[in-house]
Amino acid sequence: SIHRLETLLSKKFLEIVLKTIGKISKNNLVVFPLHESTKNKIKLYNLEKIIFNNKNVKILPLQNYFNFINLINNSKYIVTDGGGPQQESYFLGKPCLLLRKKAEILYFPNVFLSEFKKEKIDYFINNYLNYEINNSIIHNNYFPSKEIVDILIKYLY
Repeated sequence: SIHRLETLLSKKFLEIVLKTIGKISKNNLVVFPLHESTKNKIKLYNLEKIIFNNKNVKILPLQNYFNFINLINNSKYIVTDGGGPQQESYFLGKPCLLLRKKAEILYFPNVFLSEFKKEKIDYFINNYLNYEINNSIIHNNYFPSKEIVDILIKYLY
């Protein structure tokens, strides 16, 4: 999803985002949950033709949390400007292209900061598998409640 003011207040940045989605859609189906504010800015900047007529871009309304997580989990990688999707992609081990100039969170090894630079965006699209991670918390049947109980038993008995 794309929704940050940094993106929406700049026609240039929003156009880069939409062209990135268009580039990705040449070889992939892109699922794009669309915020109403993003849709309004696309129309305001007359950028509709870049995205709305593309048969390989499936525009969806905003999704509830569980549907959104399912979309991330079933994707090759995600493209976002938001902080929440970065974190969720980390826990699911999915590569994440972050379309931002700067990021306040830089410690996720699966997240690639584009700085809105074409060469960085192209690099990620061609090398996204380098950012796939095997997150053992998710993929090895990790049970947080069991760990908590085990720790409590250890300290109480």
